[in-house]
Amino acid sequence: MFDRTPLDFLAYLTVCGVDPADMVDVDLVRSAMATIDLLVVVPITEDTDRLLPRADFPELGAAVNDALLELVYDDPLQLCEGLTVVELAGPVDRRVETVLAALRPDVGARSPSFGRTDLS
Repeated sequence: MFDRTPLDFLAYLTVCGVDPADMVDVDLVRSAMATIDLLVVVPITEDTDRLLPRADFPELGAAVNDALLELVYDDPLQLCEGLTVVELAGPVDRRVETVLAALRPDVGARSPSFGRTDLS
């Protein structure tokens, strides 16, 4: 289990005006991403804004959030092909349950291929 993936760092590069494709070995990142069984995306939501301490740089956080979602869903560098993605945009109190359901394929929560899976 990882708190961050290479996608997070690529999102920061993007927000800083750097083209990630120029700064990283895309094949190496693609190889690292291929080892991930389940990508859980936790975007900034009204719940997280309300429940978590205020960020020091909220504009930066929002920009990185948007860049990360674009990297995952638009996949311009083709880093997420075949990756199961679960976005936790639902109620905070259901997020653990959502991830556990995604880890149990017998429950049917796990998507068969890449795509936005809203299990909230």
